[in-house]
Amino acid sequence: MFYYSILIATTFIISICSIDKHINNKIYILYFSLLAIIILSIFGGTRLIGLDYDVYEIHFNIIPTITKYKWTDPSIEIGYEILASICKSIYNSFHLFLIFFTALTITLMFWLCYKYSPYPLLSFFMFFSYSFFPQVMGQMRQPLAIILAFIISIPLFLKSKKTLSCIALIFIAFLFHKSILFLIPFIIVSDKILSNKTIVILSTIAIACYTLSNLVSQFLISLIPSNFYLHDAVIAYLTYKSMAVTFSMGMLERIAMVTILFYYSHKYGLYQSKQQLRLFINMYFIGVCLYFAFISTSAEFASRGTQAFTYALFFALPTILKHVSLKDKYTILSIICAWGIYLSLGILDDASYYIPYKSILF
Repeated sequence: MFYYSILIATTFIISICSIDKHINNKIYILYFSLLAIIILSIFGGTRLIGLDYDVYEIHFNIIPTITKYKWTDPSIEIGYEILASICKSIYNSFHLFLIFFTALTITLMFWLCYKYSPYPLLSFFMFFSYSFFPQVMGQMRQPLAIILAFIISIPLFLKSKKTLSCIALIFIAFLFHKSILFLIPFIIVSDKILSNKTIVILSTIAIACYTLSNLVSQFLISLIPSNFYLHDAVIAYLTYKSMAVTFSMGMLERIAMVTILFYYSHKYGLYQSKQQLRLFINMYFIGVCLYFAFISTSAEFASRGTQAFTYALFFALPTILKHVSLKDKYTILSIICAWGIYLSLGILDDASYYIPYKSILF
């Protein structure tokens, strides 16, 4: 618990200090970015536990080196396998690969934060709170896939190159994680100014699907061709509920964040005037609609399939924070801090899965 407490406290303090205009400069951001990349990579790479640790270790041991490479496990995307195979060819150590893969994910995320957030370290704190322990140290492939999807597709979204956006997302989904395919429908509304009427209609559809989940599930199952190569996987997602579906704090959190985004962006005229911010707000909103539409049909899909949409929040809230009055700035900053701490402390409920008491170093 000590190591976890140090990590979360340090990340929190550094990110909050970065808001101060007197120290919010490139040297400060660069120094702490490099420090975080090194520490988090070692912390994640030397662990002996994790949600999918055993699965990834077994997979690493059976894949061949790159000179003899062939796709060994179709359930694991080929791009990830090739990266693992290359690392294995250089040095056959699973922990060295974990350090490399964690460093790659963290570095790309820092770059993304620097590119799209006025407060990069604050955005990274949100990413860390939401994703580092359960995803970077758990599912592994998905956060890297999401980050690559943002790096490649966001510029295409902003230029309304929808065909190229679709191709890019399909390519990333094939290489790193199939959940990226769920971003494709978002292309339709990515550059739209959603009217109040549209927001109400989409919200109503989501609530209707939430209420009529059994009918929705059967309808979707009937649409899936029997010869579709992901047929069994999709059916499993639509018929398997990995958690009890009740109205939870997670649902309240999503509703609150959507309300905050729309309220402050409309209050200061940011939604209509800033295309990049509007894109992130639209993405988070669509993700919440999908979450509610599917949570009572397939909790597994709703919780994991909509992860990519949540990443938009890491850039939307800090962007709004920059453009509001001092009073609202303190309010939004308090919300971000409370949200991050709440998620981080929530990890303690499943500490044995996330926190590396079992490590090759500690």
